[in-house]
Amino acid sequence: MDQPYEYRPLDPNRREIRLFELLPATSPDAGICGTLFVVSLDESPEYDALSYVWGNQQSPLSIVINEWSVLAVGANLYNAMVDLRRRDEPRIIWVDGMCINQKDLKERGNQVQHMRHIYSEARTVRAWLDQHVDPTSHAFADAFEALLGLGKDVTLADYTFEFWRPVLDILRNPYWTRLWVQQEFALAKSQVCLHCRSDELPLKPFLAFYKSDAHITGIDLPTLINSWNDTKQIIYPHAKQLRVDINDYLGPLGLIAKMNYLHDYVWKYNTSGGNLQDLFHLFMASEHLKMSDSRDRVYGLLGLARDFDANDFEVRYDLDVVEVYSQVPQSCIKKRGSLEFLSMAGINSATASYPSWFPSYRMEGEFGRSCVAALNWHAAGSTTASNAVIHSKGRGLRLRGFMVDRVRDIGSVSPLNAASIATLIQQLEWLGSRLCLERADTHLCREAICVLTSFFSERERKGYNQEEIKIFGKNVKPSYFSKGHDKEELFDLGKSVLMKSVMFSKSNPHATLEDWQNSLHPSSHGFYGALTSDEYRLLEDIRVALLGQRFIATAGGALGTAAAVPITIGSNGDEVWVLFGCPVPVILRPDPKITGQYSVVCSATIPGLMRGEACEGLTEDGTFSHDSGRHDVVEIDLF
Repeated sequence: MDQPYEYRPLDPNRREIRLFELLPATSPDAGICGTLFVVSLDESPEYDALSYVWGNQQSPLSIVINEWSVLAVGANLYNAMVDLRRRDEPRIIWVDGMCINQKDLKERGNQVQHMRHIYSEARTVRAWLDQHVDPTSHAFADAFEALLGLGKDVTLADYTFEFWRPVLDILRNPYWTRLWVQQEFALAKSQVCLHCRSDELPLKPFLAFYKSDAHITGIDLPTLINSWNDTKQIIYPHAKQLRVDINDYLGPLGLIAKMNYLHDYVWKYNTSGGNLQDLFHLFMASEHLKMSDSRDRVYGLLGLARDFDANDFEVRYDLDVVEVYSQVPQSCIKKRGSLEFLSMAGINSATASYPSWFPSYRMEGEFGRSCVAALNWHAAGSTTASNAVIHSKGRGLRLRGFMVDRVRDIGSVSPLNAASIATLIQQLEWLGSRLCLERADTHLCREAICVLTSFFSERERKGYNQEEIKIFGKNVKPSYFSKGHDKEELFDLGKSVLMKSVMFSKSNPHATLEDWQNSLHPSSHGFYGALTSDEYRLLEDIRVALLGQRFIATAGGALGTAAAVPITIGSNGDEVWVLFGCPVPVILRPDPKITGQYSVVCSATIPGLMRGEACEGLTEDGTFSHDSGRHDVVEIDLF
């Protein structure tokens, strides 16, 4: 009876999996017994699939398998089996902790590739939470009854936070923060049952939080809270008093909810849309989720990634985490010939153990901004990164490009979206003086407007003027055009916004652009206070453009912005590069000891580089002719 259970190998060619037959018991104190058997997914077996959190594995408990052997499992899995066990008949269920030989790394990799089918083909997905509820209590019963009417004749604002708390606490359970849980819910095509220990609750009412106007997901909630007024009224006022983190309310489908929001956000600033449910964007959106094995940051998303094919790469738990993570940018290169991940890369103390060219978050909301930038801009023209190579076990990236400028000065304040309007103006004036731009002249104003609006596309609508303008001898296409505005009207519009912002800051010296925008929020009649509708729209675009940015000035006389990385920019010979296949310019720091080797400092937004202007004159082989006087295209390595 005490002999450890021995797994027999599965045949990956037959898409074999194991299922567990959980035997019934009349007493909850009875030990867990059952049978493990092998089936093929091709045979369409009937089974339930368990979704749960592994929890602490330090004090394992024993489950009797096939009457004569035992299998050690964690306390959460054991308790889930106790709670899901029937009294009079067996239950056939798939559980990763038992149905996969966790000690066989090759089998783990093969089974992960079947995960999409395991959960999508299950008869029922059972979500088990290690959380006791009392459905008979008046507080829970009343809140749950109101929950059933949410989105119909009930809104969140009808009741207080304390009233909703018994059901909201279920959404606050750590279960929802697990990456695998998000995939399991998203893949479930049939019934999903929610189990709070032994109490079974219907999941559908909880999804009403996501389908009604009163979203409660907590996904990007700090950014969205202003528009989700019901949620703000219920949770936000109590957050500090009750020590509640509003981001804890993740809930079911949290990752997909974030991806849906991201799609809407990107669509707002780029009408071409784009596939945002690929492996790269899912990888970035999942940074807040938790997992037991860091490799699952990639492997736990494969079932959701629309661009992933089982032949793309092998799931291997014997690889180093860096090598596994490098498969994400490799996917961008292989699938689209793109280096868009560099728009979110840079030296960061939080990711010091990873190469500088690995993408990572720096602040809330920056992901959405970077996605817009990758779709809007084409700094590398029509070039691709099809010849880029990831090497040195995922730590090196070899690519082609050319240097176009050097960083001369940087603004002292970052991020700019958190700075006061007065500080923004001071920063512009200081950098303007460094570039010898006189305030009395229109050059500084023009240059500032060009920088502040260079982040956005023309929204691809007919009737938008896209005529180029000359700034410091460069041909530049202004990025913001309302219908009917020509280039001079654009500057008049921007100049008006800047002047009104200065006037506002005089009476509100510490106010940010967001503070100003919130004070001018359109009323029910559609008025924008001191701004016209076009000015208000431009103000919103400028505020988002400055998200996570700082001002920079280049040796070539350009004014731009760069990502607000937590290091000094420009003091180490930092260079501005256009890299083949990268939609935005990138600031690189040369290695002082090794020629041709660089670190990524951050991405940049510089008028005159965003639309492939620097790539004009490139030949078919990706070089400039010797007599063109243009840049030298070279191959470099990033680490």
